[in-house]
Amino acid sequence: MSTIKLREATGLADHDPDKQVPYLIFSPGAPMKSCQFITAICLNPEAVPKFEVLEGQNYLGVRMHTPDAVEELYLDLRAVRSPDTMDLHVGDWVTDAYLLHFKRAIF
Repeated sequence: MSTIKLREATGLADHDPDKQVPYLIFSPGAPMKSCQFITAICLNPEAVPKFEVLEGQNYLGVRMHTPDAVEELYLDLRAVRSPDTMDLHVGDWVTDAYLLHFKRAIF
């Protein structure tokens, strides 16, 4: 699996061309025939969560930290690449889902 490059850029805000807003640009670490990305879009710029990219041999994911919760979203790369059902292993979890979402409250 190739490492994903991530960089931040600035562009114009939606419906407010006088305001600059940051956004993330994802690109593959090397030329390749195909690549999967998960793009996380924050709809509340006053409470931007902390994002982490998660990569495993057979999955690509993102972890989002907010004041109230931690959320994780995983994409099963083998399921995308193959018409057969495959298991996705994330820690102790095993599933054949294409997408897997966890949300844990912070107390």
